[in-house]
Amino acid sequence: MFGAYRKDDFADPENFLLQIGLVFERYPDSVIERVTDVRNPDSLQRRCKFPPSIAEAGELLDAEGVRQATARRYAALPPMERREPRARGHPGNVLVPANHSRYPELRERAQGEPDMARIDESGRLWVPFFWVERQATAWRRFTKADLEAIYRRHDGADTTVSSPDGGDRAPEGLVGVADVDGGRESGVE
Repeated sequence: MFGAYRKDDFADPENFLLQIGLVFERYPDSVIERVTDVRNPDSLQRRCKFPPSIAEAGELLDAEGVRQATARRYAALPPMERREPRARGHPGNVLVPANHSRYPELRERAQGEPDMARIDESGRLWVPFFWVERQATAWRRFTKADLEAIYRRHDGADTTVSSPDGGDRAPEGLVGVADVDGGRESGVE
């Protein structure tokens, strides 16, 4: 590595070699070989136009050590499992579990319409979304009887709260509530 630079580029060549040697001995040979190989575009000689400082050499050695450790970790992982690609644009994109209440009905429908649904190699059933989505009921206008059934009448007794002094009072903002039945206005103060 040091043959790539002029000898007069170093202020004290012997001292520099001693110190950089101490840094290099902390790393495995594979890391040192990669960092000092001129064929590598990330080598010290190709990155530094002038002799590298000890800090620059240490940073590059650290980065290469991390890169090699990551490569070893990935190499130790089990190979990826190949999966059968789903046909592009296939409408069967919702997995129906075998314990679903509509599974028998949907499986029968899938066998009748193979272009809409599919059963994969594991026997799992895939159907289009519109087969399983809940259809919204049509909007309808509510009658007075419907509203009375939904919203019960009450006398307003549940609108009082207890105050810290033990008395009951109306919550804030209920002053001047209109009484619909009698047409009179009840002012709660």
